[in-house]
Amino acid sequence: ANCEEADSQLSTQFLNSQGLSPYNTRLFKTADKTYVVKVASSDKKKSDPIEMDGNTFQLEYGDYSPLMKRIADNLKLASDNAADATQKSMLLEYCKSFTQGSIHAHKEGSRYWIRDVGPTVESYIG
Repeated sequence: ANCEEADSQLSTQFLNSQGLSPYNTRLFKTADKTYVVKVASSDKKKSDPIEMDGNTFQLEYGDYSPLMKRIADNLKLASDNAADATQKSMLLEYCKSFTQGSIHAHKEGSRYWIRDVGPTVESYIG
């Protein structure tokens, strides 16, 4: 509620500089020029403060952790019953995404989904 468009743009620049995506994050302004970026993942960890252009950012993984863990655990179970290696790889990449908060892993899962031609049951987490 205390973040404005300029804060959003600044945080996007910060995330890009860290090789991260804003897609699974929430931004909190804790003080003037001080931000916490919460990343949805089952794993919980905090970065050391990171300085950028006179602003301080901290990454906090584990946002929505209980929900992300349930999703990741069930994706792992589903991967044990996948019809083929492509589906298994897709599900495991999605599992990694929800565990680590990795948008890169989510995109990799989507790449496997594209290769999964004519599945009996269509599934996509997009």
